[in-house]
This record gives sequence, structure tokens and C-alpha cells, in this order.
Amino acid sequence: LTVRQTASAAAAGLRMLDGVRMLGPSLAKLCDMPIGDGTEEQPSLAAILCIAIHRTTVKNAARTLENLAKAIQEDPVKGSAQRVKDARVAPLTCDVVRAVRAVATFDSAYKSVSKRRQLPWDPNMGEEAGELDAFVRFLVMRLVNSLKGKALNYTKHSGDLGQARSSMFMMNNTFY
Repeated sequence: LTVRQTASAAAAGLRMLDGVRMLGPSLAKLCDMPIGDGTEEQPSLAAILCIAIHRTTVKNAARTLENLAKAIQEDPVKGSAQRVKDARVAPLTCDVVRAVRAVATFDSAYKSVSKRRQLPWDPNMGEEAGELDAFVRFLVMRLVNSLKGKALNYTKHSGDLGQARSSMFMMNNTFY
């Protein structure tokens, strides 16, 4: 999967989770779930279904976020198609910026995921879980590591010119 595809999936997963979270109180009323001090009544089948929908949505949203990070890490490094000839901004950098913009609007949905699922970039769960900015930093670190690998392709060729292009490539992509 490409970074663009996984970014779209991550944004869609967080958007769905936001929808499920906003519908939660309405679903609770529809399902006749006891709210408050927790009486001894057993939850209805509808209530169990509502909880299952939320859990499934959280799990799938977490999976899409993990897939986005994996796609950035596994972006191909070798090959002339992956190396921009004049050391300009790499398509990967543009895709990661778009991905961050797509995911950044779903801060509360991300917090809902990080409270309930342990994510590879955040060892904490619950109230101690990190915010969305921790995920963005993780994506940027993955991007920088991938760009370093791409920059090495410039140094393999034309001597000093290759080193200059490598440095220019990193500078262009860092400041994009």
C-alpha cells in the first residue's frame, strides 16, 4: 500500500470513530443501557452490540494508523523512479505532509484510540497515553529515516556533485 492510500484509510478510520463517539449517547438511549451508578441489570443485546461497534472501530482505526507508519517506513529507496534527479522534494515528503494534514483534525478520535489500544509509538494507555503530536513526531522520524536512505543514492554516483545533491535533497525535504 502507498502512503496516500494508508493516509486516506487512517483519516477514514478516525472519521468513523468520531462518528461512533458522537452517536454514543444516542445509541445508549436507543439500546436502553443503564447509565449512572451501574444497577445490577444485565445489558441488553443491543447494548452489547453498541459496545462491540465501538471496540471494533477503535481496533480498526488503530490498525490504519499502524499501516500508515509502516507505509512511510517501507517506501522504496532504490531505483531511479524513487530518486528525484535534481534533488528536489521527494513525493514521499509531500504524501506525509498530506497524511499529517488529513489525520490532524481528528485529535479527539486519536485520543480515544490511544486510551484503549497500546500503539507501537506510545507505550502508555489510558489517561497516560500520548496525544496526536506524539504520532506526528513518530511519522516525521520515519520520514527522515526513509529520506536518509534515499539521499545515499545520490552519493553513490558522481563524487562531489553526488554529495552536494544528497545534502540539497535532505535540506529541501526537511524544510518542505
